Amino acid sequence: ATTSKSTANVIFKSDEDDPVLVSWQYGLGRTVAWTPDVQGIWTHDWMSWAESPKFWKNIMSWLIQQDMSKGYTIETGTKGQDGFITVKAGDDAFMTASEIKGTLVDPDGNKQEINLLPGAPGEYIGLFKNLKSGVYVADITLYGSDGRSERISTGLVMPYSPEYDLLSGNNEVLLEKIVFEGGGRTLDSHVQVFDNELPPVTGKTDPAHMFYTLLIILFMLDVIVRRLNLQPEMWVKKLNSLFGQRKKEVWQNSFSSSEKQNSTGKHSINQNQIIKEKEKQYTKEIQYAKERNHVRKNQDMKNRQKNIVAANQNTHTHISRLLEIKRKQKN
Repeated sequence: ATTSKSTANVIFKSDEDDPVLVSWQYGLGRTVAWTPDVQGIWTHDWMSWAESPKFWKNIMSWLIQQDMSKGYTIETGTKGQDGFITVKAGDDAFMTASEIKGTLVDPDGNKQEINLLPGAPGEYIGLFKNLKSGVYVADITLYGSDGRSERISTGLVMPYSPEYDLLSGNNEVLLEKIVFEGGGRTLDSHVQVFDNELPPVTGKTDPAHMFYTLLIILFMLDVIVRRLNLQPEMWVKKLNSLFGQRKKEVWQNSFSSSEKQNSTGKHSINQNQIIKEKEKQYTKEIQYAKERNHVRKNQDMKNRQKNIVAANQNTHTHISRLLEIKRKQKN
C-alpha cells in the first residue's frame, strides 16, 4: 500500500484512505506525488475533466517557483530542555493570522500538532517543553489574507546534556583516566613525543634481487673457470683422493676405538664377577648370623622354662611345710 511521509501534506485521498495527491516541501524544494496514472488507464474520467489542464498547470506553477524570495523568516533554538520556533512575516498578507498550525516530528517518528501564537505584530512563536535529545522536523503552513499559503519545513536539534561534551573545556580528569586505562603517559611538551625508542618497523620485501645477485655471481664464476682453464677434472680427482684418505683415517680411528671398548668391556666383566662373589659371601654371613641368633633364642627359652619349674617346686615344698606345722599344732 502507498503511504505518505509524516511531514507531507495529503491534499486528497481515495475512499480507501490511500493518498492520491501529496505535496511536500523541504527547505526551498517542493515535490508533488500523483499516485494514479496520467494516461487515463485508471483516471479516464479525471483526465477527460474540463478543468484537468488547469489542474496540472497549477501543480507545475507551484513546483516551479518564479519568485524565490519568501515573505517570512524562520528562527529555531533551544533553552535548556525546551525548544522554540519563531516565524517573522515580512509580507502584509501574513501579518494578520491569529495563529499558525503545524506538525512536529520527534526523533522516534512520532507526530504532534503544534500551534504558533502571535508574540508581536507579524511574529509567531511556538514553544516546546521537555524535549529529548535528537533531531526534530517541523512542518508549518502559513495562510495569507489574500488566499495564498506557504508551506514551511524546518528543523530543530536538541543537543545532549553539557556533561557529555568532552571536547570543550580543560577536562584533565578525563585525560588522566584515559592515560590510566590505556597504560600511556601524559606529555608536557611536544619534545617528549620522541623520547622513547620507537619499535622497529617490519615489512615484506621482494626476494627477487637476491636471486638476481646469486645468478650474476654464478655466471661470473663460470666465466672465470672457462677463461683460466682450471681443469675441473684434475681438481675432482684431488678432492676424491683427499676424501678417500680421510675416510681411511676415520675407519682406522673407529677400529682402534672399538678395540679399546672391547678391552674396557672385559675389565668391566671381571669387576662384575668380583662384586657378585662379594655379594654371595655377604649373604652367607647374614644367614650364619641369623642361625646363631635363633640358637641363642632357643637356649634362652629352655633356661627360662627350667627356672619356672624350679620356682614351682620351691613354692610346693614351702606349702607342704606350712601344712605340716599346722597339723603339729592341732595335735
